[in-house]
Amino acid sequence: MIRVKQLIALFLVIGVGFSAAHTRAADKSSLTKSVIQIATGEYPPWVSESQPQMGFISAIITRAFALENIQVRYVFMPWKRAYQDTSVGKYDATSYWYPSRERQQQFLYSDVLYTQEEHFFYHTAKPLKEWNDLEDLRHFKIGLSDGYTYIPELWKAGATGLLQIETAMGDDLNLAKLLQRRIDLFPVDRRMALQVLRTMQPKPAAGKLAYHPKPLVVTTSHLLFPKVLSASGNWRQSFNAGLKQLTQRGDYDALVKQFEAGDFDATTTIDVEAAFEAEIQDTATP
Repeated sequence: MIRVKQLIALFLVIGVGFSAAHTRAADKSSLTKSVIQIATGEYPPWVSESQPQMGFISAIITRAFALENIQVRYVFMPWKRAYQDTSVGKYDATSYWYPSRERQQQFLYSDVLYTQEEHFFYHTAKPLKEWNDLEDLRHFKIGLSDGYTYIPELWKAGATGLLQIETAMGDDLNLAKLLQRRIDLFPVDRRMALQVLRTMQPKPAAGKLAYHPKPLVVTTSHLLFPKVLSASGNWRQSFNAGLKQLTQRGDYDALVKQFEAGDFDATTTIDVEAAFEAEIQDTATP
């Protein structure tokens, strides 16, 4: 009788052990197969479906999640739709965004993906020597890209007539206008400007543009997780852990160096004449 009880106990121990091992294996398998869907838009070289590794920011996100055994699926769409669809939980996250009060109400922010500085680029034929506030720029015609955030004070200064503001459809067009001296200043991230100039055709002559060392704005970028989804906290925790590992291993700095070397540049060149033609047609459309 005692031996029977011992055998039963032994079978129970084996059964529990097998069950626990099976559960751990299932959990590991589930983790390995985890996939996060991220809504995003086109903004090369930062994010783009046609860029190497889908852009510099996407490379950071993909590698950070990979260190947590999570695969990333990017869904490209217009920026406004990416934001709205993710805010109601159609996607697990959206990349990448600057902080704002509205976004903070609807999303959980990841740790900082990247810190960007926008500087005023100018033509060396009309240099910007010193500036302390926006009023110092009143004698310059400033180009801005449609739909971009910048800072509210800049748009307000243009609306009140304090500054001369002229908008264009994108950074590439504004840099082309700056090269042709159709505008005097253009605020843009330094790395973004250099990438555009490297891929511009016809290739601009060296030494025509420079930038003022004082930044117009310094801002951080983040991956956003919608508060309406219960899994968002876990996704954010996993991403932040992976991003921390990426930094500690030196891989983050390696990606930055690759970015600065042009490894994330567009695979196609920017046709300046075609861009100007498109702007003229867009302006003429009722």
